[in-house]
Amino acid sequence: MNHLTLREQAMFKDIAGVMANYPELADQFGLMRAHSHFPLSSGEVLLEQSDPEKRTSRVKPVMGSKLSSRAKPTQYLLDKNGNATVFLWCCD
Repeated sequence: MNHLTLREQAMFKDIAGVMANYPELADQFGLMRAHSHFPLSSGEVLLEQSDPEKRTSRVKPVMGSKLSSRAKPTQYLLDKNGNATVFLWCCD
């Protein structure tokens, strides 16, 4: 079952063509559907924390100023000019 519209499928093919120009990054980047379940307060960011033993991940809002220096951006949103903003941080 394909959950993409024909327009979305065409966009994915175009993006795949661009990504093919960067084969060394192929296993580091992909696509996600941007969505929101709740608004973030000023200064908050989303942080993913995983438990490898339980094979679970949890995403929760935290204050960006409290992120560990080991936290790394894992998902980005692009604006219409191609500027990236971090959407999700991982690990602590």
